Amino acid sequence: MATTSTETTETTETGTPVSTLTSEDVAALRLCDTVRFYYHEGRTFLRAELSGGMMGMPRLYTKREQHLFDRTEDTYRDDREREILATSTVYGYTVDDAGRRWWDIEQNPRLSCYEPGVGGRSTGTWATLASLLKAGDRLALKWTADINEGITRDYDLHRDTLHLVITRGKRTLTFLVADRVSPEDSSRMIRRNARNI
Repeated sequence: MATTSTETTETTETGTPVSTLTSEDVAALRLCDTVRFYYHEGRTFLRAELSGGMMGMPRLYTKREQHLFDRTEDTYRDDREREILATSTVYGYTVDDAGRRWWDIEQNPRLSCYEPGVGGRSTGTWATLASLLKAGDRLALKWTADINEGITRDYDLHRDTLHLVITRGKRTLTFLVADRVSPEDSSRMIRRNARNI
């Protein structure tokens, strides 16, 4: 697991750490090739990654990249990563005989959320979002499951979304990061009975 360098100064009402971005976190989120998003067993984090190379050619990392992305993913790849803490809210809809109703994290202790990769600096959307980040910002992930309308419901598919919420003082910025339609299997972004991510 990568070193987590995000500063933690407070906790929420439930005891979850509230983390603020450091200048190094911001730099890593601007430089990364991929960002992955996780919520599992009460822990929320983003993993900013640099890919180790292409087509068998190893990547030579600069001293700055080695410092910002302080951990290699595993012994078989040359990827480097940095883990950044955040908080999560997870909600979803259930449709049953009682009608359509909300559920949340409290009702689903085995809940797990995972978005496997948003393009980093090479994609305009992430590059724009990362350019807005500042040291001291707080990040939260807002996961919403089963936003099913019409055809997704007719074909027993599930639409899940992920928003990144940036809090800076009293100001809040919210961005749609991912929107996925999938069947009820391990490809889902939000899994209510997951054993792992």
